Amino acid sequence: MINTVIIDEQNLFKEGFKLLLSKLNDYNFNFIEITIDNFLNQKENLEVDLIFIDLNVRQSEEIDQIKKVRKKYKNAKIIVLSMFDNTKVVREVFQIGIDAYILKSTTMDLISEGLKEVFEGNTYMTEGLRLTPLKGHKPKSEVRQNLYNGNFQNKQKLTNRENEVLSLIVMAKSNIEIGAMLFISEQTVGVHKKNIMRKLGVHNTVSLIRLAIDNNLA
Repeated sequence: MINTVIIDEQNLFKEGFKLLLSKLNDYNFNFIEITIDNFLNQKENLEVDLIFIDLNVRQSEEIDQIKKVRKKYKNAKIIVLSMFDNTKVVREVFQIGIDAYILKSTTMDLISEGLKEVFEGNTYMTEGLRLTPLKGHKPKSEVRQNLYNGNFQNKQKLTNRENEVLSLIVMAKSNIEIGAMLFISEQTVGVHKKNIMRKLGVHNTVSLIRLAIDNNLA
């Protein structure tokens, strides 16, 4: 049983989404009905495994809510549901520590795939979303340009293949997807991933993505 909270002000969407989730054969959800205020102000934390949280109109307020949810429920999986595909917004909420970012326009098959990745300890985001600007983009400010140059040495710790793998990890691709894109086995991807984390001094995928984003390594 997966204790699940859906935080969304649109009741019609929330009820419809619960119905769709209930039809996924691989999961057994126990939906907890609660408002965001009550959820955050509970004296004792609820037993929650999975949190879906809306990010749409009031971005700054909602991002602040996501920060509070992550701080209060450190062990729960957090999936953002949104209509926004803005790179800056996606990057910001992943830096907070969410586990997945899913566009509301996606299919239930992909949501099921995202749940599988999340419960296996990986991050996930809808196809086409990015955490970093398109390749070749250069930061405009001198400060950020210096950051690029300053982190050049960090990037040199990685081989060309490891840089390719890292770029795809930052795009929330699974090991299977990375292997298919680079024409290598899933096991080889796993080895590269372990080597990358060892070289950069991190111990899990979320920390690796944060480091790559913060230091413009991918």
